[in-house]
Amino acid sequence: GLQSIHEKSAILTNRGHDLNCFLTAIDKLAKTRLKICVHIINSLPNESKEEMVETAQLVGSLPIHAIKIHMLHVISDSVMGQQYLKQPFPVLSKEEYIDVVISQLEVLPANIIIQRLTGDQKTIFSSLRANLRPLTNWWMTCARRSIHSRVNSLT
Repeated sequence: GLQSIHEKSAILTNRGHDLNCFLTAIDKLAKTRLKICVHIINSLPNESKEEMVETAQLVGSLPIHAIKIHMLHVISDSVMGQQYLKQPFPVLSKEEYIDVVISQLEVLPANIIIQRLTGDQKTIFSSLRANLRPLTNWWMTCARRSIHSRVNSLT
């Protein structure tokens, strides 16, 4: 998975590979008949809205078929969870998350399938998770409007 194009986030999340490795893998996969889906994570520690949108822009320039967008999930017994419990870092509010995702959707090409806009796992941020759950219907309504708008602009 990608999560972020920013090296500082790859190191923080112990991703285990750099951006060039990811891009090489995408290049190789694009030469097959496989469908490619990329996961990105919003609200990684110390990433700005601009950096999150940059990640979506780069992903949108790749020969992929789909994207899954997630809010950061921090499990209490993970390394990051233990770090958060000792020294909390800021996470996006519901409103900030919506703003970031809308900005990301605006830079993604219309042909990329949006498979997910939020996750629903038990995390340290359970109150935020509960606040994001009702967004599913709202996201779908917005997506339908966006699709209709994109189709109309093509005709």
